[in-house]
Amino acid sequence: MSFYINSIVVSLKTELSYRANTLIRMITLLSSVFIQYFIWKALLPAGVSANGVDYQYMSTYVILSTLISVLLPTTLINDVDGQIKSGQVVLNLLRPVKFKAILISNAIGKSLFSLLANIPVLITALLLFPLQLHSLQNMMLFLISIILGVQLYYSISYILGLLGFWFVQIWILARFLSDFTRFFAGALIPLVFFPDILLKISKFLPFKYMYYSPIDIFIRASGSEAIDIILRQIIWIISLHLLQAILWKFAIKKLVILGG
Repeated sequence: MSFYINSIVVSLKTELSYRANTLIRMITLLSSVFIQYFIWKALLPAGVSANGVDYQYMSTYVILSTLISVLLPTTLINDVDGQIKSGQVVLNLLRPVKFKAILISNAIGKSLFSLLANIPVLITALLLFPLQLHSLQNMMLFLISIILGVQLYYSISYILGLLGFWFVQIWILARFLSDFTRFFAGALIPLVFFPDILLKISKFLPFKYMYYSPIDIFIRASGSEAIDIILRQIIWIISLHLLQAILWKFAIKKLVILGG
């Protein structure tokens, strides 16, 4: 356990050394917050609602969506692939530690650093947008759901990273996950604004359980609806863990080091 905690600390320190990148990410995220503020302010003026969504709903949605986005590391796929391509995966397999646990520990460190570094952005979002809290119970269930949502994102990223055992380049998968996830997760636009066909597709995908569903718990879901969302998140996580185990079993058999 101490090894994994140390990995988290090392990851935090590593991220701290790239101050310029951190500043650029902060500026980009802050710009996104301002853009969304002006868009929703224009689309949903006081007293106007669309599909049951008013400005107060959207203001809370933007804040929570911004919070979730800073918690989701964007490099986990490339980290897994880098371990495979460099041959570092072999060294890690020889250690009394789990390959996946090392990478997840690094990802947790990056998520924590991103959260701390973007506190000014989150404060700015809170100043721009009024926060709508349904109840204290919803907030607690939201925190549970958001942790599960991050775990879900880790699982999907890890699975796509493992495809590096079969593909020479997987950067396109990383970009695909980023764009596809943000769209079907409702990172920018709530799913209630989606046409019926896209809503039906989203029901068969895990992505909405990263953004839209946890946020809905915070804003307006009933206790039973929140529990249902959390149970579905757990089912998805278990299913993806089984898929990871199957892929890992085949990957070890096919292990070919391309460098290092």
